[in-house]
Amino acid sequence: MAAVSTGNLWMMVAASVISSAGTGFAFGAMPALIMAIVPAHEKAASNGFNSLMRSLGTSVAAAAVGGIVASMTHSIGGHDIPTEAAFIVSLLIGCGVSVVAALIAASVPSARGQG
Repeated sequence: MAAVSTGNLWMMVAASVISSAGTGFAFGAMPALIMAIVPAHEKAASNGFNSLMRSLGTSVAAAAVGGIVASMTHSIGGHDIPTEAAFIVSLLIGCGVSVVAALIAASVPSARGQG
């Protein structure tokens, strides 16, 4: 098994920083977007539903990535170590889900037309 080079480590750190920043921006912006678009009598329920879906999504994602990483291992010295392919598959699934989320977000109606 090849050692991790500094170039690979740098790319992993950069991807993690970009991904974490995007998640933070999305988690911060979503309640404001909901408040701007949803009718007044549905704002509380909509924000509650957003929180529920966010919690469900992070739980399912953690379980899925854990399952992928646990199923793609290599035994070294009696210890099972996740393979590089396990992390690549997990990241590719995350990229696919992100693209789907971006398409869904692009289809959300604008608050400018309401008024």
